[in-house]
Amino acid sequence: MLWISASALVFHVIISWLLIFKLGWGLAGAAISLNTSWWLIIIAQLMYIFITKSDGAWNGFSMLAFADLFNFVKLSLASAVMLCLEFWYLMILVVITGHLKNPLVPLDSISICMTINGWDIMIALGFNAAISVRVSNELGAGDFKAAKFSVIVVSLTSIFIGVVAMIIVLSTRDFFPQLFTSSDAVAEETTKLAVLLGFTVLLNSLQPVLSGVAVGAGWQSLVAYINLGC
Repeated sequence: MLWISASALVFHVIISWLLIFKLGWGLAGAAISLNTSWWLIIIAQLMYIFITKSDGAWNGFSMLAFADLFNFVKLSLASAVMLCLEFWYLMILVVITGHLKNPLVPLDSISICMTINGWDIMIALGFNAAISVRVSNELGAGDFKAAKFSVIVVSLTSIFIGVVAMIIVLSTRDFFPQLFTSSDAVAEETTKLAVLLGFTVLLNSLQPVLSGVAVGAGWQSLVAYINLGC
């Protein structure tokens, strides 16, 4: 899976450069590049599952795929609602910002902040997947102390990474906007948002970890209601 992601990243960089700069397709080229890269990952992962049978990843289709399907769909829908609500609040910020009187500069600034926040979340999502599997395994084995210890360790680790990321954002707030834009107005506006961005990075380092704990413990529905209320 690592090689699939790495290959898709290289492909994405090349095709983005080709469509956006060489062919001059601009925003449409960026959208085409992103969708193409996502489909490449999906197709490659399906091929990996279907072709690589030696490790037991895929033993062929059978009617067992439909066993207990209702409970699986119910749990999946709860997980989807939980995760969608967690990410939609960022999208809502973009929609609200777009309705300002002069939205171009604020939209550019918040896009830069969301990009940096997204980089940090990628680390947290790795912890999300790891802790969800670990908690479910430990709870399934009846070892509640091990599950609790795992939650404490990964939470402290994610908080430490979040603090480091926050310090980097705050200490480079006068410089990092220049990596994304040549506009002084956008850079200045992004610098003003650096303090909020720093705390957002810190909180979003822990939040995906807690979501992973909820998934491992089967609390998706409860967390979905909490996210809806917040």
